[in-house]
Amino acid sequence: MSAYAGDPELVHVLMAPGSENSHVFNMGGLTWSQDRFMDQSNLVSSQGMGPWETIDAQVNGGAGGTAKQPGFYFYGDIRRPFTAVGMWGLQRVLGAGSPTCPIRRVNGDTC
Repeated sequence: MSAYAGDPELVHVLMAPGSENSHVFNMGGLTWSQDRFMDQSNLVSSQGMGPWETIDAQVNGGAGGTAKQPGFYFYGDIRRPFTAVGMWGLQRVLGAGSPTCPIRRVNGDTC
């Protein structure tokens, strides 16, 4: 995943069917509303899930969180046996003044 700091960010997470394990999804300290359609819903930074469950995590503050901080952010399962076998990734959040333009902005503009 890649985005510019502050860009609106909605992450769709799906737990594969047939798994007998529960998992805990996390986005490196970024928060999202537990129910994005409910005003003043609880903010969470980790959420447990089981088979067939989904999460639509609308990141609070957009890419880079409320601080709009560029950098690399972990995302994945924070149950360590699953992290160890590859259920994780890095999100690259680019600063507003990035010298290169590797991705288009959400609104389609170029740098």
